[in-house]
Amino acid sequence: MKAGGALRDQSIEFLYRNTELRQKIFGYLKRLGSTNEDIQDIYHDGFVVLDKNIRNEKFRGESSIEGYFFSICKFLCLNQLRKNQRVSLVNDVELTAQLDKDSIALVTEDYLIAEENRHFIESTLSLIGDSCKKVLTLWKLSYSMTEIAEKLGLSSPEMAKKKRYQCHQKLILLINNNPELKKALLDT
Repeated sequence: MKAGGALRDQSIEFLYRNTELRQKIFGYLKRLGSTNEDIQDIYHDGFVVLDKNIRNEKFRGESSIEGYFFSICKFLCLNQLRKNQRVSLVNDVELTAQLDKDSIALVTEDYLIAEENRHFIESTLSLIGDSCKKVLTLWKLSYSMTEIAEKLGLSSPEMAKKKRYQCHQKLILLINNNPELKKALLDT
């Protein structure tokens, strides 16, 4: 697929014609609060992102393409809802957990392995502290430094940037000093 051409086109066409996957994605995005028009846009944008990620080798084939595409659509939706102020950090975390449950039918074996790794990673990440987990979660969800500063009650975007850097360094140190965590991260 990474090579592109006919194989990549066939894979994307297969996903596009997969009505079961389409129904699951549409149903999930609807439950998140998206309008029908937004869902159509997100679904089509998801294919653009998927194609780009395949070409740039961001999709490594370690999970099913269906599960990967589902996640792309979910994050596109969350980003749009966040920009429209229709979802908060608490909801982002709850929705991520809900996605894991909803997508089990798509990626059963991958799901079980990923879930085990996720629990291990979460328990290990508690070592960096709640404040750092929040900063890094917001950063991962593409929140701006201004938004992170507001959410965490920091005095400025520069303080948020400094806090993100410190937390990121703590995380890197934790990963480098914990081979099991490093392996779990590479397996997800």
